[in-house]
Amino acid sequence: MAYFCRTEHRGGGVAIYVEENLKKHTEEIDVHQFCEELTLEAALVKIRYGKSNLHILGTYRPPNGNFNVALEILSDIITSTKTDNYPLVIMGDINVDILSPDRKNVLLDETLATHNIKRLQLPATRITPLTKSSIDWICTNINIEKITPKVIHAGLSDHTAQSCSVNFSKIQSNPPRMGRCLRRKNLQELKCLLGE
Repeated sequence: MAYFCRTEHRGGGVAIYVEENLKKHTEEIDVHQFCEELTLEAALVKIRYGKSNLHILGTYRPPNGNFNVALEILSDIITSTKTDNYPLVIMGDINVDILSPDRKNVLLDETLATHNIKRLQLPATRITPLTKSSIDWICTNINIEKITPKVIHAGLSDHTAQSCSVNFSKIQSNPPRMGRCLRRKNLQELKCLLGE
């Protein structure tokens, strides 16, 4: 449904696939102009459900890419597409190990926080005979109680797959509004109360 494919280098890239029954409710939001090969690669879709929207941003940051530029690109995508105004899930390979807190983790969390987004704590997502790290991510601005992340050991590579279920029935895009009916009788009563 949405993808970023490198034109200058091999490997990398991002793809978001959508189930057949969701295709008519899903549209790609083009973010190619923000992406930079070997720095941050991304794809974005919007899924409509009822009167609300859910945005899903797929990301890949190569391990040797410029980290600060990658954060700028990520922030530019979120700001320019206004996805942080709606329920948003970010998934992919960020190559920042949440299991080994360091300066990159702090900068990443600070960047996400400026958009009211949190990175979920995942167990090891890249497992080799000698190391375990959690360099893949699921991030969201949705209440954590409405999200069910899962790590799947598919055996296809040294990375696990990540899955994220969102309970749509619990999500409110727009907070409830309160109003007041100002009729002549109500205004007169208010004036009397203020005069006392």
